[in-house]
Amino acid sequence: MRKGYSFLEILIIIAVIPILLIVINSFIVTMFNDVPKTEKAIYDNSVMLFLLNQMQRDIDAAKNLPQSINGNISDANLFLIEQADKVIHYQIKDKYVYRYGFKGNQQIPEDTRDWLLPDTKINWQVRRQNGRGYAVEIQHYSKYKHRGDFIKKMENSHIFYVGILE
Repeated sequence: MRKGYSFLEILIIIAVIPILLIVINSFIVTMFNDVPKTEKAIYDNSVMLFLLNQMQRDIDAAKNLPQSINGNISDANLFLIEQADKVIHYQIKDKYVYRYGFKGNQQIPEDTRDWLLPDTKINWQVRRQNGRGYAVEIQHYSKYKHRGDFIKKMENSHIFYVGILE
């Protein structure tokens, strides 16, 4: 019975180890890089869906989507919804989308919400007829860095809210 390995056995092991390391490296990159990015994309998409659900409920209860109200002007960062008893403001600021409710000039604290969307781009455009807003188009996408390049997820997703006026 011999002790140790032959020279040929050691050469085979030295040749096989790099191949195994290449296979393991792909697995490790996937586990520690791609899986967390996918989890973040799913989380951001879930937060966006919660935001869109709240916006839909607010717009369903709206009587108008005004251009301006109480000195606030609707633009790329501010979206106004006039309801029967209050006005809802959606504002994009510092990677957040904020929702504020107002009665007159008084803010309603229980109507305040926020959604953190650091990698999501949101655009809204109000559709108007005879000076009254009747629908809003919301475009959104998430932007992520992937191996040095930026890629967009959920790009060109459009949601139309139509028929809110009687």
